[in-house]
Amino acid sequence: APTGVPLEQVGFNDVVIDRDNRLRRNLLFMPALEDESQILSAFGLQVALSYLEDQHGILAEASPNDPDIMQIGPAIFTPFTGNFGGYHNADDGGYQVFLDYRAPDAAAHQVSVAELLAGEFDPAWITDNIVLIGTAAYTTTDKFFTPYTRLGGENYEMYGVEVHAQMVSQILTAVLDGRPLAWSWPDAVDRGWIVGCAGGGSTLVWRVRQHNLLVADLLAGSAGIMGISIAFFLANAWVPAIAPLTGFLLAGGGLLAYRRYRQRQVTRYWSPQAYLGE
Repeated sequence: APTGVPLEQVGFNDVVIDRDNRLRRNLLFMPALEDESQILSAFGLQVALSYLEDQHGILAEASPNDPDIMQIGPAIFTPFTGNFGGYHNADDGGYQVFLDYRAPDAAAHQVSVAELLAGEFDPAWITDNIVLIGTAAYTTTDKFFTPYTRLGGENYEMYGVEVHAQMVSQILTAVLDGRPLAWSWPDAVDRGWIVGCAGGGSTLVWRVRQHNLLVADLLAGSAGIMGISIAFFLANAWVPAIAPLTGFLLAGGGLLAYRRYRQRQVTRYWSPQAYLGE
């Protein structure tokens, strides 16, 4: 921080980028590089906490169920782990949460300096609200790829000030509006879900012998797996979808192929020609 500025008024703006160069995580705390015993807070978190304390009297505190987990009002910010959702051995250093974007582009009203000087804005956008000041110039390098990049074109990037607005918005909506934070199953539950779907596919093929009924049941089972995954997604949960569906179809298809193979073997052995010695 600049000399003379209290540390509680300073927040870092570092972000964590995934391997595909997308920004999907919100880094809230991290140890200082020169002194790991000193914990630094993110800019977005500092802004959100200042607003919540000033406007609503809400403070961040340790969760009564786990002192290592932060709770702000009713919202519990469970830290990101390296195997969260579809991640595998990701860097989970510091205190991160999965970033739930509020919108594919702007999370709030945008006012240019020219519009501000000319008074061409609604004062309600500013009064008692959080205002972030940053650059949105085309030439700036403070831009990031996000999960919405593909929707906006391969070169679509979100400006840094927009990213921090998304992060602030995530915290505020979780605390004030009760918007659920992203969550996922533990690894053991994920594996059990995949194995269970595979077992369901093989059991279905084993028990159903009529071809038309079997096809209908396999389609219904596939739709059920995808429906369950979508339902969890709408509840802001990241649970496996492709792996259990693949396991369901492969296990069922493999058992079906084996059953057909055994049927051909039995038919060949008990054919009339073989029985009559021809």
